[in-house]
Amino acid sequence: NINKHICYIKEDINNICINNNKYLIEESIVLNNYNVGNIKKNIRSGLIIYIDDNAKLVDFKILLKQIYYQDINIVYLSELIDEKI
Repeated sequence: NINKHICYIKEDINNICINNNKYLIEESIVLNNYNVGNIKKNIRSGLIIYIDDNAKLVDFKILLKQIYYQDINIVYLSELIDEKI
């Protein structure tokens, strides 16, 4: 379910994305290698979570456990913008 028409909002590529009719997406929070504690206590439905390349696997698993503990559904972003529905 990889949607190749998604661009994350970054100053240097916004015009390229717009000119190529891509969806502009801004993440709500970014999981990296030092902020899992802060994210864990602020997790809620509706967030767009970006997993940074330097995020540790153990932190990602902690985040997933918290999401499941709060009974929040994980939905792929591409499903939310699917035009076939």
